[in-house]
Amino acid sequence: MSGKKIIFPAFFGTLVYCLISITFGPSGHFAMKRLESERDRVKANLEKLQAVNAELDDTFRNLSSNPDTIAVYAHELGFIREDERLIKLEDFSGGIKRDFSPGTAVKAKESDTMPEWLCKAIALLGALAAFLVISRLSPEAKHDPFKTRPGIGAYYGGIPSR
Repeated sequence: MSGKKIIFPAFFGTLVYCLISITFGPSGHFAMKRLESERDRVKANLEKLQAVNAELDDTFRNLSSNPDTIAVYAHELGFIREDERLIKLEDFSGGIKRDFSPGTAVKAKESDTMPEWLCKAIALLGALAAFLVISRLSPEAKHDPFKTRPGIGAYYGGIPSR
């Protein structure tokens, strides 16, 4: 067996593995694009959570120190001062925001990349296919060891067999 029959399929298999792994593998191009989109999604959610946090912090500070805000919330709960009178309207809710949202949970998506073992299996099949193609196309494969020469007859490996 010549060196080409082994080296070329090994090179071809390695090349196929590298191309598939770089493009579709777990740390390849498409995996990086998916991670970048995931990063952007998490970053957008973080900005929303920071906005919710700032809003809740403002509400907390107002409820802690602003007497007018405390009075509005107290009135909503039915408390009044001694010198006050309130008129409650039916089906009317005041301007107090009651629905505080803690934000939304972001779940990680499953990886949709090609597993490493599949990249290696495809590369191995590519190397095997290259080996088979080279074995069929090489001049040694077309050589018949029992050829007949005109006037000499059958020979094997260059030695006449009479």
